[in-house]
Amino acid sequence: MDIEVVKYLNEKLKLDEYLGEKEFDLFMTRFAKYFKGNSSKRSASGVGGRTLETLKKNLDDLSKFLTAIGCGIADIIYVIDEAPDLLNVDINKLYDKYLVLGMLPICEEVTDYRLEHILAKPEDIRTGLETIYARIMFATEAGYPMEKATWNMIVHATNSEFAAVFVKGAYSKSYKILDSKNAYNEEAVKKLYPITEAKIEELKGLKANKEVVENYEGKGPRVTV
Repeated sequence: MDIEVVKYLNEKLKLDEYLGEKEFDLFMTRFAKYFKGNSSKRSASGVGGRTLETLKKNLDDLSKFLTAIGCGIADIIYVIDEAPDLLNVDINKLYDKYLVLGMLPICEEVTDYRLEHILAKPEDIRTGLETIYARIMFATEAGYPMEKATWNMIVHATNSEFAAVFVKGAYSKSYKILDSKNAYNEEAVKKLYPITEAKIEELKGLKANKEVVENYEGKGPRVTV
């Protein structure tokens, strides 16, 4: 990996302060694999390819989001080490997903619920915004007790695992929603419950989202990363 990239990461994330020599080398080795991948291409999300210039912008964006939800520098280092592909995700989509997850009752009861799960498995947050919102809406309309809805069910689960929750006889209303007797179709559900900008604006008013909105949109505390 280019020495300028190594230098930038070390200075930006203070790696030599937070990591031992062996951990530093492992971080750089893993990051190099990510950075070399598709270096001449654009990502599927439309974010620029993996160059030092785009890395700087993407790291600033990701750090802003992670700081807003309560991460310190050590947490940011961990997330990047575990899921460097998040650097090529549209940061506003990550923010919107976080707001949508605030619809879960448990997020109001447990303040750090979303943060804890993002840190436990950073790759989970790559689950599509449309999928997350549609699952919440589908489960609600199907009569699922949403106080029992979890991160694993809404975010981590595969389509088949999510569908298995709505077995015929337990939440049979779900099949009426889909006009089907024995199948769960993710694309059909996303069309039934499209996420809109107006809905995102509405979700900013949720109690569970108040602090992150203030932090992310410039009204709350900032940590320089």
